[in-house]
Amino acid sequence: MCTEFARGFFNEKDKTAIFLRAEREADGRRTFKLVEGEPLQTSYGQDLYNEVFGVEDQTVVAGQPMSS
Repeated sequence: MCTEFARGFFNEKDKTAIFLRAEREADGRRTFKLVEGEPLQTSYGQDLYNEVFGVEDQTVVAGQPMSS
């Protein structure tokens, strides 16, 4: 799983690796900025899938995976 891969590098404290993630507001809105930070458990792909395929809107909370 990708999150396990990233988490492994993060836990090794490798000084040559920089972890960037998409910044989100507390309510889940995108800021369209990259920030350095610890890998998250979600890539927020579910909200994009919902938008593209017309699935009922679901709220995304920053740092929290979406429920299925």
